[in-house]
Amino acid sequence: MTISGPTSVSCGSNYSYTQSGGSGTIIWDALNGTITTSNNTSASVTWYGSGGGTIMAEIQGSGAFPAFLNVNISGPAAPSVTSASGCPNTNIVLTANQTVRWYSASSGGT
Repeated sequence: MTISGPTSVSCGSNYSYTQSGGSGTIIWDALNGTITTSNNTSASVTWYGSGGGTIMAEIQGSGAFPAFLNVNISGPAAPSVTSASGCPNTNIVLTANQTVRWYSASSGGT
């Protein structure tokens, strides 16, 4: 059995994978990803984190070695920060393509 699909993926995005050579009930699993939908021929995975991940498919109860496909997960781009310095106040603008949590040292880190 083999798994086909993209091996360079982006964090937070969903990708489709198919298996060939296996028949019966297929069990899918993903390391550093979440299976969002699956059936006996394909699965969709939302990848998270950055670095490496793996999708696996095995035939339930067969004792056969499962199929694996390794993927490279690209993390989100770092946010950019610009500032307009002024006395006594400074305006800071944060631009990001993802949710960003801002911590202020003056508020005790919240």
